[in-house]
Amino acid sequence: MKEASTDTVTPAPDENAPEPTPPPFTVFTVNQRRWIIFLTAFAGMFSPMSSFIFYPAINSIAKGLNATVELVNLAVTTYMDVSGIVPALLGTAADKYGRRLVYIVALSIYLVANIGLVLQSSFPALLVLQMLQSAGSSGTISFGYGIIVDITTEDERGSYVGLMLVGPNVARPIGPILGGIMAAKLGLQWIFWLLAILGEFCLVRLVISLPETSRSVVGNGSIPPNGIYRSLIPMGKQERYQEKVEETIKKKEITLPNPLASLKILLSFRLSNVLVCDAIAYTWHASSIHLSEAKSSIAIMHKPPSATA
Repeated sequence: MKEASTDTVTPAPDENAPEPTPPPFTVFTVNQRRWIIFLTAFAGMFSPMSSFIFYPAINSIAKGLNATVELVNLAVTTYMDVSGIVPALLGTAADKYGRRLVYIVALSIYLVANIGLVLQSSFPALLVLQMLQSAGSSGTISFGYGIIVDITTEDERGSYVGLMLVGPNVARPIGPILGGIMAAKLGLQWIFWLLAILGEFCLVRLVISLPETSRSVVGNGSIPPNGIYRSLIPMGKQERYQEKVEETIKKKEITLPNPLASLKILLSFRLSNVLVCDAIAYTWHASSIHLSEAKSSIAIMHKPPSATA
């Protein structure tokens, strides 16, 4: 008799078996993404509004602080200088440590700065608090771009960018109108009270309903966040795809943000050309505003006194 074989036979793989479904790019629904973009648009309006609302009141602020118009214009210049530096720091931090955390920190700084601007009564305090205000608000637009990259694919990204930019674009024409009305009717302090009230309202909305979207923290949104990363109103389907996505998430090392990391984009010839064109356009835009403000200041200062009966 032949001995029975003890070798086990491995079944051949079934070629007709369906392949495992890959996880989606994001688990956030369309309505959830629209709400997230609405919050980023709301937060993004503070950077331009905080500077544009300031322009009509420059002469009044100079008189109230017993300072020259040139000194008050210096506060505007330092505001813009800080707004060009801080986003490089906070943007890198948001990429590593999460959008929600950096949003909350930035808007908290912005709120404190505006309350300080209401209470200040000297030019040095105005200068320092304006810089702090800029540090809190200037990164909000870049945070919004980061969130769009987190929750949208390249094919649909353009439409969401347009929605997010509604906030900053609306703030530019509305800011000077509100600043002029409040400076003339309510007083200078109400300019900063308005910014503080809006900033607090936005901060509360973010704490309550902005979910963490950073792919280094929650992947495609399916990994449950913890602590400060968890919104009070949960969003996303965090049960499915969790195991698949967790494998791609690396543990974050605590390091200081590198502001020079964003300069790597200049190594791309195509992107550097776009950045140069945008920089020229923005420089011309900002210079036009300062020139028009300077002409208005000169006209007001040299206006002849009205004749009295």
